[in-house]
Amino acid sequence: MEQTIQKPSLPIKTKIAAWWMIVVGGISSLLSFFMAVGYVATPGHAIPGHVFIEFFMYLLSFVAGLFLFARKKWAWWFSIYLIIIFYVAIMFFSFFPFSYSFAYNEIVVYYKYFDLARFISIILSRSVAIILSFIPFILLLLDRKNYWKIAT
Repeated sequence: MEQTIQKPSLPIKTKIAAWWMIVVGGISSLLSFFMAVGYVATPGHAIPGHVFIEFFMYLLSFVAGLFLFARKKWAWWFSIYLIIIFYVAIMFFSFFPFSYSFAYNEIVVYYKYFDLARFISIILSRSVAIILSFIPFILLLLDRKNYWKIAT
């Protein structure tokens, strides 16, 4: 009689975190891609630099979630560092007084005007992004030892 060795299943918190990163990363990268296409399609408008960075951060989040399912130890570290870099990037691009755009093969730097309405909208939109990325961060930290037992 032939016996097969089954792999232990992925811990449930890691599964939730990986699926969360795949779904949120995939949807958000598509939305930021469509936003960039919208800027390109509008005559006279340049693509804001944060759109490129958001696209690549969400795309990396999607890829990190896929590698978590592949049970790689480096994928756990990559996911944690990616979320931390995401937090820093959100704070930097939200409150840095200068912004940049890519227009006609040149980088344009301009000063952002802050008023109360813009400040409130920045706080609300960025808090949603932080909350969406905080959930997998906590789940990955809580399930670290169980994941490392089965990771290669």
